[in-house]
Amino acid sequence: MNTKRHLPSHRRHALGILLSSCGYLPADMAQLLQWHLDTVRRWIDNFNASGTNGITDRQYEGG
Repeated sequence: MNTKRHLPSHRRHALGILLSSCGYLPADMAQLLQWHLDTVRRWIDNFNASGTNGITDRQYEGG
C-alpha cells in the first residue's frame, strides 16, 4: 500500500478494514473515521467481495 499508485484514500479504506477485523462495529468506525455509516458498510462489502482490490477507488468513465 505504499506504492505511488495507491492514494491516501486507499490507506483510509484499509484502516477501516483493519478496524473491522479488530471487532469495531460499523457505527463506531463511521464516527471514528468521520464517514457516513453507509460508506463504512460499502467499503467492508467491497473488501469482502474483492479482497484488497475492493479498497481501491472505482474508476468511472466520463467526467
